[in-house]
Amino acid sequence: MQEVWGYPAFRPLQLPIAESVLSQRDTVALLPTGGGKSLCFQVPGLVLGGTTVVISPLISLMSDQVAQLKQRGIAARSLAGDLSAADWMDLQRRPPQFAYVSPERAQSRNFLAILEHWDVRLLAIDEAHCVSQWGHDFRPQYRELFALREFLKDVPCIALTASATPEVLKDLVKLLGLRDPSIFQASFARPNLIWTVREVADVAQACISSIRPNDGRQIVYVRSRDGAVRWAEELNRNGIPAAAYHAGVAPEERARLQDSWSAGGIRTMVATTAFGMGIDQANVRQVIHVELPESPESLYQEIGRGGRDGEDAQALILLNAKTLVQFRRKMERTMPTYEQWLAQYHELASRSQIAVGDGVGVRINPQTPAEERILAIMVRKGLAELLEGTKTSAKIQLRSGGEELVDMAEANPKYSELLYALARRFPGIVTQSERVELIALASMGGWTLAQVRKLLNEAAVSNLLHFEAPGSATAYRWMHPRYPPPTSPILRSDWEVDRNRILHRARAVAAMLDPNASTCRFGQLLEYFGESPSDCGRCDVCESKNSPSDAAENLIIMLRESPGQRISVTRAFENLGIPRPSYIALLGRGATLGWWSIDADGWIQA
Repeated sequence: MQEVWGYPAFRPLQLPIAESVLSQRDTVALLPTGGGKSLCFQVPGLVLGGTTVVISPLISLMSDQVAQLKQRGIAARSLAGDLSAADWMDLQRRPPQFAYVSPERAQSRNFLAILEHWDVRLLAIDEAHCVSQWGHDFRPQYRELFALREFLKDVPCIALTASATPEVLKDLVKLLGLRDPSIFQASFARPNLIWTVREVADVAQACISSIRPNDGRQIVYVRSRDGAVRWAEELNRNGIPAAAYHAGVAPEERARLQDSWSAGGIRTMVATTAFGMGIDQANVRQVIHVELPESPESLYQEIGRGGRDGEDAQALILLNAKTLVQFRRKMERTMPTYEQWLAQYHELASRSQIAVGDGVGVRINPQTPAEERILAIMVRKGLAELLEGTKTSAKIQLRSGGEELVDMAEANPKYSELLYALARRFPGIVTQSERVELIALASMGGWTLAQVRKLLNEAAVSNLLHFEAPGSATAYRWMHPRYPPPTSPILRSDWEVDRNRILHRARAVAAMLDPNASTCRFGQLLEYFGESPSDCGRCDVCESKNSPSDAAENLIIMLRESPGQRISVTRAFENLGIPRPSYIALLGRGATLGWWSIDADGWIQA
């Protein structure tokens, strides 16, 4: 820790976690965002020697950690992207000390074959909550890691996550095949975060007036790519230099933005959840949400980007009167009733021309938000596979067929195998363009994806074929035979359990972000994650217990000055002059906090 990383001491729990790994115990590390999870496997991995295999879900996160390890003189490699035969040979000859692998690549034949040549001493699975369908970022590929754990059964495994409910923690241990693991769980409390929810008439204006652009760094979180661009433009128009960061930004541009933000060239980043994973900026003084996170896990991780240096940081949620109502409706639509699911399932299958008993492997491009939601649910259930970001479906048409194709192939031997493969697989490809999955084409010829793209581009330049590069539209692959109407592949009982759990998450985050909440916001969050709730003393709810709002203070004064220190609800409403919904919420909150009581006859008593 001292010689390589330069740190004089471990953070809380890091040392016992490292000692557990070194004693060959399977280990679970549940540490909050900014708790130093990566060192929990990097330090013992270096001590153990050999190779540490690290499973990571994000290419950007892999790249960041590999770069940081290389800066410290540690041999690290990311196995993301297209690897040539020469790359695989080099990996076999020179095993890295740390190999970062995606869950998808971890299941490939090439990777499993190369493990035979490595001296693997540790398996680390980052973002391990992804294995559970109750985790906020479920990825079905994580469930296949059970086989990798069995393949490396003689080495210890450490699973790491920043956010897991007790249910997710049980899932994680079972589904990853951990054997009697030591479990280390830090508290979710963040005493240096000052969490405030404000209901405002104009969210944009409130955001602009709240940002302190010369105080450390700021993150403004939104939920969509368009939103990131739109909000960054709004801030820049109002004299606050800001940049937009989302998954659609090119990798090299994302790297430039991260470097500029870290160096202080850009102090305010408007971002989707794509910004944050692996970002270890110490002096983030403000995290502002102008759109609501969809789960308590997302909320916790995002506000947790603030104050990693231990100094005070502001977590500010800005919303208007309609925001929570719209949020609740959206969540209800996201997980429809069983009857709605059944109808939409069969509508989607019919539109995609999937017959009863058929459908495995069919590619589907959703046409509506409803179809997106249905397919997202199917992905969670293992009934469909998300192909977003693969961009491997291209349009190809051969220029010639028959004897002319043979002549053309003999005249251009470099492309002969490619041309013959296309002609055999797609008999009509000479007369019309065919939609071709490049991954499948690559496997037919034993090429990598990069090699087959290169061959197609060169063949197109040589006028041997027409090649229309893949588009970027979201696509899914149907993974099961269609059930006959009116049945579905999901039982009603299972559906209702799933729906209740997902809606519970939505209701929990809505309660935490209620501007009229009467329970400590961090207390609610701790309870959600299975800890005993306690007041933080610093959120706006805790502050209001000691310092009532202006409207509450006015009502308290009215009560003190009224005969018998009581007043009718009707008269109080008329005197305060605030909207009825705000007034009702104020009365309930004040009664809960003990500022007054309300009797059955409609009288408020001090």
